[in-house]
Amino acid sequence: MQSNNKGYTLIELLIAIAIIGILAATVSPNLSKMIKTQRLSSAAQTIHSTLLFAKSFALKNRQAVTVEFIPGIGTTGTCTVFRDTGTTNPNNYQFDTDETPLKSVSMPGDATLWKAELGSELNNLNGRKSIVFNSLGFPTLNAGGAPIFFNGDVYASIQIDPATTVYQRITISTGGGLKIEKSGDGANFY
Repeated sequence: MQSNNKGYTLIELLIAIAIIGILAATVSPNLSKMIKTQRLSSAAQTIHSTLLFAKSFALKNRQAVTVEFIPGIGTTGTCTVFRDTGTTNPNNYQFDTDETPLKSVSMPGDATLWKAELGSELNNLNGRKSIVFNSLGFPTLNAGGAPIFFNGDVYASIQIDPATTVYQRITISTGGGLKIEKSGDGANFY
């Protein structure tokens, strides 16, 4: 007599569930790291696109545009693009209440804007760092007078776990070119 029972035995089902559990346990930490790394890439792309916006706006309108970075000390950090033409403190490299932001962004998620090295301490006020794209789209340290051309870096980071932090930086060349680089230790970028 032939049995018409079609299906899986309990042991076959338990083996399949065990295999799925092992695979999930193996993939889960890597998935978490991948998600955080993608958040950092998103943060770096946000800074990059904000700098491109500022450069393009300066070229298109033939006006100097300032980008102010406020690194995240206990917060994620912000980046604001504006024309530094306020009536109270014009050309002070700092976003003032009487100036209108052209674009303002905060770092997404748990990514942090942790450092901005922009060539000189001339433009460092109260922990804020600023860069000015002149009317020709070149990065300078001042809006009026003779421009001081420079290159600089803006750094973002994200902590994967208590022992692992990954970094990206946006490098600004003297000619205004922008490049994103990555690092596992915050010192050696590629």
